Amino acid sequence: MSLEDVLDNKDNDRLELAQKLREDYISAIAKDGMPETKDDQNFFIKLLDGMDRAVLTKSKIKIEEKNSRTAEQSTKLIADVLSKHRASTGVARSNAPVLPDTVVVTDVVDGELDQGISKLTYDEFMESNPNS
Repeated sequence: MSLEDVLDNKDNDRLELAQKLREDYISAIAKDGMPETKDDQNFFIKLLDGMDRAVLTKSKIKIEEKNSRTAEQSTKLIADVLSKHRASTGVARSNAPVLPDTVVVTDVVDGELDQGISKLTYDEFMESNPNS
């Protein structure tokens, strides 16, 4: 959503008028050089500050709009990727690699090929493993 989407035409006209008046004041004050009195200098600095703030605010809005578009595009890309991905059923693949029967595994540690959760207590584990 841009600034133009939020403001109606009257608000836009008011902002443009204020900016134009500020520019006119700055031009009128600075035409003969810098202001000499303290009050004129303060007024001039406030006008310049207001102009700077207006420019920086517009820049910030444009950056936020760009970031919003980027976030929206990222969200769409992620949604597309996720919609094409199928959840796994947890069933083993039928084409899973398997060692040939000629390969003999001899150094299998007890429990190494077991599946599931062991229900041994600490004491039972210590008794079954005398080296521990």
